[in-house]
Amino acid sequence: MLQGIDFNVQVLSSGSWPFNGQGIGLIMPAELEKSAQSFNNFYTNMHSSRRLTWLYNLCKGEVVTNHLKNRYVLTVSIYQMAVLLQFNDKTSSTVQELSANTGIAQEYLDQVLQTLLKAKLVKCADVESGLTGESVIELNMAFNSKKQRINLNVPLKIEEKSEQKAAEKQIDQDRIIMIQAAIVRVMKARKELDHQNLVAEVIVQLSTRFKPQVSAIKKQIDVLIEKEYMERKEGERNIYVYIS
Repeated sequence: MLQGIDFNVQVLSSGSWPFNGQGIGLIMPAELEKSAQSFNNFYTNMHSSRRLTWLYNLCKGEVVTNHLKNRYVLTVSIYQMAVLLQFNDKTSSTVQELSANTGIAQEYLDQVLQTLLKAKLVKCADVESGLTGESVIELNMAFNSKKQRINLNVPLKIEEKSEQKAAEKQIDQDRIIMIQAAIVRVMKARKELDHQNLVAEVIVQLSTRFKPQVSAIKKQIDVLIEKEYMERKEGERNIYVYIS
């Protein structure tokens, strides 16, 4: 199903994005492994102190059918792609085999297979009674659609509310650290600065990562005063002085 490869990567900052869904296993499809490793090597050479984490739950791509009378372009998640590519060399496979070959746990693999079964790209005799490890998934050689481009990309249901709250809390903590670091950098360079200009410079420094709330900056200013990184100028509460 896959011939030429167009591989595109977006690098996100962990301080700006909640990275959930990393716990879902995946064996990178062999067709993509070389491209992924090349980018890993490139990024490591450019940024030796940084570490890449692949967020498979955010990955998607297109595969082209070559086994049918008509040619279809399928937009799929990387999990759907990993499953479909298993049928490059054979027309059927058990659920257990698909799980072992793709690295996708069966609880998530069932979700992936349901989308492919619903689209009728694959078929299974056990679909009504429920999939098991021994269920045989077959490529539907009679698949037909009026659309030449078909979007099948459906995100997996992988996050509980508690996990989402934990991710948001971690993002908040990371941003607090970045706000404090920006305040210290500005004050170390300026030595003395009024409140309005300090807030403005911190916002400019962090604008490429996120836009901090003025109230959040004010709160961290108070925290840094308590930690004795800086102090209010005597007789002028609106002016801060860096403590070297």
